[in-house]
Amino acid sequence: MEIKNILICGFGALGIALTYKLSKNACVKILVDELRYEKYNKIDYSFNGNKIKPCYILPNKNFTADLIIITTKFEGLKDIAKNIPNFINNKTIIITLTNGISAEKYLKNILKNGNVIYSYYLGDSVIKKNENVINKEFGKIYIGNYNNETLTPVKALYKFFNQNNIQTEISENIIYSLWVKFGVNIVLNQLSAISGLKVGDLKKCDLYKNYADKLLDEVLKIAEFEKIQPLNNLKKDVYKSINQVADYGITSMLQDVLQKRKTEVEIFSGEIINLAKIYNIKTPYNKEIYTKIKSIEQLYIKKKNTNT
Repeated sequence: MEIKNILICGFGALGIALTYKLSKNACVKILVDELRYEKYNKIDYSFNGNKIKPCYILPNKNFTADLIIITTKFEGLKDIAKNIPNFINNKTIIITLTNGISAEKYLKNILKNGNVIYSYYLGDSVIKKNENVINKEFGKIYIGNYNNETLTPVKALYKFFNQNNIQTEISENIIYSLWVKFGVNIVLNQLSAISGLKVGDLKKCDLYKNYADKLLDEVLKIAEFEKIQPLNNLKKDVYKSINQVADYGITSMLQDVLQKRKTEVEIFSGEIINLAKIYNIKTPYNKEIYTKIKSIEQLYIKKKNTNT
């Protein structure tokens, strides 16, 4: 499988970083609606100070993508799923770097064509400051197949990314790996949003020391019901991944709070709470963190609505 034509859905920090990296050796187009098409064409974007010239495309245009990369938040998946069928054939590889543990399952259920590969990004924060994206060292993309699906698209994507200087690793147990990333987000994203601290400072504070283990113990309870294996290694691997995140990192959820945007708490503690109801177990610490973050959100969302 050869990858030449790429469609990126979501032009935030990660989308811009990938556009810069992949445009050198491939045809990259950014999916936008008409409002964003007019707006984005007036903006000069850059990555680490290097100017980029994105090529935008509307949902009704003709373009067959070899690879579709989705970098939106989970709440944007519904619109993306409506807008990408025009660009898909039976060979198209589709990955979503959306946080959480449900994105791939959602896309597999709704898309009738293409090859949805399980994937996630882990590494240093990719930060968007106005029109410039800053990333000291791009992290790694993890990919894998599930339930004996063919490895051909996975191997093709692995080869393509590494040829374009994007570190990529094929996980032999991708569902387990997604739960490791999920645990990292439950701890780092949420506690940083509450504390307002960068990763290094967060790990030294009392909030982290008091809640990290308790939050992860509740994740393990859910993971056991979800038959995630090897369960005994999960907490250790979460902490190992946390230690790989740079101390200067600013998590995506803290960036949301600083910029007064809606956070992804619904797919973190919110997901734990919903699954706990199904399995009839208690998750008081995730409930507490969920409530704290929703309260933070409401303060600036209410103020924003009042001002408008």
